[in-house]
Amino acid sequence: MGTLAVVGIKPADEEYKKKAAAWNACSDAGVPIPKEISEFFDYEEPLKEGMTTEVQSSEYSAEMTEGLVVDLSTVPKGVKLIRFTWTY
Repeated sequence: MGTLAVVGIKPADEEYKKKAAAWNACSDAGVPIPKEISEFFDYEEPLKEGMTTEVQSSEYSAEMTEGLVVDLSTVPKGVKLIRFTWTY
């Protein structure tokens, strides 16, 4: 049995792109990533498409069906994409 997860993606703005470029330059040069940059990206390598953020969901179950429900009114401001991932 696996796990279904939901994350929102806020598109990369200019600040995001600049900080991602700094992360990549440090990484390519083999030098430590500055704390400010690491914290901005939650200590994870930046994604090309933008910043991920938690999206609230609830489990859904019906006869022979299971899934998740996302209340769109709870999606964080700025989220333009919602990614559903299945981990097994």
